[in-house]
Amino acid sequence: MKRLPIDERVQDILARAADCTGLTTEDALYLMDNVDVNSLEMALLCATADRLTREQTGNIGEVFAQVGVNYNHCPLKCQFCVFTIEDLPRMELADDEVVARAVKFAEEGANAVSLMVTADYPFERFLELGRRTRAKLPPEWPLVANYGDFGPEQARDLLEAGFTAVYHVIRLGEGVDTPIPIQQRIRTLRAAREVGLDVTYCLEPIGPEHSNRELLHAIQRGEEFTPTSMAT
Repeated sequence: MKRLPIDERVQDILARAADCTGLTTEDALYLMDNVDVNSLEMALLCATADRLTREQTGNIGEVFAQVGVNYNHCPLKCQFCVFTIEDLPRMELADDEVVARAVKFAEEGANAVSLMVTADYPFERFLELGRRTRAKLPPEWPLVANYGDFGPEQARDLLEAGFTAVYHVIRLGEGVDTPIPIQQRIRTLRAAREVGLDVTYCLEPIGPEHSNRELLHAIQRGEEFTPTSMAT
C-alpha cells in the first residue's frame, strides 16, 4: 500500500505540543490555515488534543450546567443575540425554581452551575438568588455568575453572596456588533480576578466572517485573565 504523505511541519508542531513545549502564534496559525478537516493531519491533530486533554484531566470529563433565570428583551441589543427581539414575552423563574434546578444539577452529577440573566437584571436581586442557591449547595461546589459588567465593589458582593466564579467574555466583534466598549469588559474581568473569583471564558460568537488570526487573537486575549476553563 502506498504511504500517504503527511505535512512535516504539522507533525513537528504537534510533536512539540505533545511534549508541552508550547506553540508560537505562527505555529497555531499554520495549523488553522493549513489543516484540512478531512485529512490525515486533522486526525493526527485530534489524536494529540485528545491525549493531552485526558492527561490533564485524569481522563475525567466535566459537565457545566446553567439556569436561565429570565427571558425578555435586553436593552443592550448585541447584534448576534436573540434577546434583541423587541416583542419577546417576559418570563422569570421563581426563586425556589432557580434553587431547585441548581440543586438537581448538583445531585445528578454536574460539576458546576451557572445562573444566567439578561444585562438589565437588578444586581441586588441577582445577589439574593446567589445567596439562596449557595445555601442549598455543598459549600465548595462551584457557583458561576453569568451577569453583565461590574466593578470591584460588585465583584466582592458576588463573592460574599456565594459565587465562586464568573462567566465573562470579550466577545468577537465587541464594541462593533455590541454597544459595550472592550475596556468595560476588561474592567469586569480584572475586578473578578482581583477579588479571587475564577473566570470561565469562551471564544464566541464564531462566524465565517472571523479570520483565523482574529480567532487566535481572541483566544490569547482570554488567556490573559488565567481562566479556569475556556470554551468555544
